[in-house]
Amino acid sequence: MHAELLALLHQQFDRARDERNVPAICELGLRLGKLYLETQPADACDVLRAALEWQPEHRELLLTLLANLPPDTDAREQSDLRLRLLKTEKGEAAAQLALDLAQSAAELGDEERVREALELGYRGAPEADRVREQLEVFYAQRELYRPMAELMQLEAARLGPGIAAMARLKNAAALYRDQLQDLEGAAGALRAALALDPNDLGLLGELARNLAAIHAARLSDDAEATIDDSAWIATLNSMPFAACGQKLD
Repeated sequence: MHAELLALLHQQFDRARDERNVPAICELGLRLGKLYLETQPADACDVLRAALEWQPEHRELLLTLLANLPPDTDAREQSDLRLRLLKTEKGEAAAQLALDLAQSAAELGDEERVREALELGYRGAPEADRVREQLEVFYAQRELYRPMAELMQLEAARLGPGIAAMARLKNAAALYRDQLQDLEGAAGALRAALALDPNDLGLLGELARNLAAIHAARLSDDAEATIDDSAWIATLNSMPFAACGQKLD
């Protein structure tokens, strides 16, 4: 009876793959894999792998395969599967898995995998301080200023109005301006900060100087400005504070 059921499910599984019916492939692959586990664990893993080729981030398929891989399974395959599982995790489970994967990858000297694990961990658990702190250190040690600035902006958006968010946006603006020479990026971070506190004259002055530098660069490079800052320029020109320093045309 067991053999007959295996044969029937295998036939249905093969038909689903021929028809490219992904939901059926996953459902039948899972059923078939669990049935094989009773007597033929190696075949079970092969079926689960075959189903995952059609839906690589199917959570239950991944969990079942990871729980039943033989001890001598290639470490790279295990890491690949766990990274795919990480994409489906949220909260503390995502944070812990990301930290485990990052540590394993670091021990193997695989920096790209360390970064991928921490970035996925932050995506799944942005509130997890341990993941964010390790990701910040990773960026800082390698002078990856753009992703660091983008992380600060994401953190500011997550935190919402307040001193902490303002500090992150100011730091992001400084990275764009000083390390990346990206005045447009700096202006974007400053605008986001001003949206939190429109009456901060220091920020307004910094944005004014930033826009003046952008304006000068455009005039020297191309008379046809591709980004319209006219509304901001008009606003800044209308404000009588010394920080602006000059009128913009």
